[in-house]
Amino acid sequence: MNKQFITLFLCGFMAIHMVNAQSSDLSQLEKEANQGNSKAQHDLGILYLEGKDISKDERKAFQWFEKSAKNKYGKAQYQVSFMYAEGIGVGKDLRKALEWIKKSAQQGYPLAQYDLGLMYGKGLEVGKDFRKMFEWMKKSAQQGYPPAQYHLGAMYRGGIGTTKNEANAIEWYKKCEHDQVQAQYDLGIIYWNRKNYSASFKWFLKAARNGDKDAQVALAFQYQVGDGTLKNPWEAFYWYRKSAEQGHKEAQLVLGQLYYLGKGITADEERAAYWIAESYKNGNKDAKKVWDELELWKHTDAVKRIAEKERKRRAYERRKAEEKRKEKEAAERRRKEEEKRKEREAERIKKFLAERRYKTYAFQRTEPATFDKMKQRFKSMFSQKDFYDNSTKLEAKFTIQVHFDTTGTQNIQLKSSPNLPDELIKKIKQVSFAPLQINGYYVKSTDIFDYHITLEKRKIKVKKKRSGRIKMKGDYRRKSEEQIKRYLYGKDNGRYVFEEQYLRINNWDKNEIEQISYKASFNTGILFYLVGGLAAVTYWLNPTLFD
Repeated sequence: MNKQFITLFLCGFMAIHMVNAQSSDLSQLEKEANQGNSKAQHDLGILYLEGKDISKDERKAFQWFEKSAKNKYGKAQYQVSFMYAEGIGVGKDLRKALEWIKKSAQQGYPLAQYDLGLMYGKGLEVGKDFRKMFEWMKKSAQQGYPPAQYHLGAMYRGGIGTTKNEANAIEWYKKCEHDQVQAQYDLGIIYWNRKNYSASFKWFLKAARNGDKDAQVALAFQYQVGDGTLKNPWEAFYWYRKSAEQGHKEAQLVLGQLYYLGKGITADEERAAYWIAESYKNGNKDAKKVWDELELWKHTDAVKRIAEKERKRRAYERRKAEEKRKEKEAAERRRKEEEKRKEREAERIKKFLAERRYKTYAFQRTEPATFDKMKQRFKSMFSQKDFYDNSTKLEAKFTIQVHFDTTGTQNIQLKSSPNLPDELIKKIKQVSFAPLQINGYYVKSTDIFDYHITLEKRKIKVKKKRSGRIKMKGDYRRKSEEQIKRYLYGKDNGRYVFEEQYLRINNWDKNEIEQISYKASFNTGILFYLVGGLAAVTYWLNPTLFD
């Protein structure tokens, strides 16, 4: 019984924390959306549209998209156009859909530019205009959108909306080859027409491996005749079969003939009859002639039996492929959600820094090079005859406080005992220090340097007593201050900015920001721990209560 109780307790604790984290992210997103953040408005619209972490509401999704779109956010304008076109969350209105997709395209959103190009190419809701299609495709392609890059290459290749230019077509096809299988096949055709068979073989192989049935037939033919590669009837048979299984009628006819002749495979008239029959079903009239010439009608029963086996095999493969697809989509969805969460967090930090809402100074650790540089400056200053002669003896302690405001302007305050000459103080105040920055924003900060200088017979000794002292504002627990000092003076060299939580930058060059909470968290989790502890004590005192 106690194991069941502990399991339920832990599950409940984890569930509460997960719900708290999700609700925290959602409330933060809603807050930013209500403050007019166009990206947050768009993201909130996506949540309402897809029903993630919130009840699905297409009307609310449209309202948030529209708010973001009116703030000239390209993605949201595209979503508004789509919802008007499909009548999702709002009445169907193709005129408004066209209006919003044009606005999105003009804002530079590549998907809108691509769709608008297709609309001009097909004459959907606009007059057919291949020149305008070319212009929008090019704008989208230049932003790296692969479908637009493929269409642009095809337009250069065919001379559609522009002057025919095969070199430009090859350039754009190669830019999108990793995302557009059709581009790989088209490159193979271009090189085949140029009789560069080794290059065509390379591109047909890439497209065939990515599942393009036309490329698989072309590759099989090159293996069959030995163009651009060595003759290989087994490889030819393999790729013809791959293409035939995808319904390529010419590949099915050739595969049937290979089965009949026994090339690349053991001869099998029943299989030959099945594939030639499939080719005829798919509209290949030549298959009927071959069927009659080879008298394959005598294998009609075998064809039915093989067809049933193939149907079951394909159903199994489709089911497995669908499972893999769903797993891949789920993984991609999780990745995108994590990216969005990180983007929102980065946006929140950026906004916080921009608004300069600091509750304490930021601390900047002094590097050894800074002290050495200052030491040389002091030696140079104190050795000047304008201040001291050979008989002067001096022992001075002074503190330099360098204050930076949010514009990066420095203000140096100097306290010394005894007082240094005004001219020397003036020179010290002319020293330039580096202001602290986070994500491109200057941070309100203070650097503090304590020096002990001894001067006798023009020989100067400079000792650094300490550098970098935390100045705090606001009511903070002593525990948090000790924690800061541990990070500050320990192995972890960092800088800090304080909010209700403080941000620690582990690696300043890479701007990796990690939130560290210093406040005691008397939340639901603590309550669960207390309840669990009470239950454990009760069980220990009286186990019969749990029977």
